[in-house]
Amino acid sequence: MNLYQSFPAEKAKTPFCESLTDNLSALGGLFADSFDFKIRRLSLGSIRAALICLDGMCNNAEIFQSVTLPLTQEYPAGESAPAFYERVRDRISANVQQSEVFFVEDASAAVIAGNLLLLVDGVARSLVYEVLNRLVAK
Repeated sequence: MNLYQSFPAEKAKTPFCESLTDNLSALGGLFADSFDFKIRRLSLGSIRAALICLDGMCNNAEIFQSVTLPLTQEYPAGESAPAFYERVRDRISANVQQSEVFFVEDASAAVIAGNLLLLVDGVARSLVYEVLNRLVAK
């Protein structure tokens, strides 16, 4: 074995694109054999979005209270998708631990870790919400 042999380059990550359909297909492909992979599609005025998680890994009450309810109460009145996404990130869901991911593989890892994803059509990134089911975490 050659000690100076370089390791194969890490596979390039797949960036999110602005198409919700394409992003859902990319994530769905990674979870094709997973029976607990859940996608909840949302229509928020003229903006399409999706919440993604593994069933049983996230706290449903916290999802409803901290994410779904604020989203459905704050319709994007004439806003562009990026402006709506930024408003959600900065104000609507500020009371829950969140971060952003820009790559499909990072989003997949976040879902496997028990987090909730929010994808918005027209936005090439995702919000990750930490709404882990505390019973699973123990």
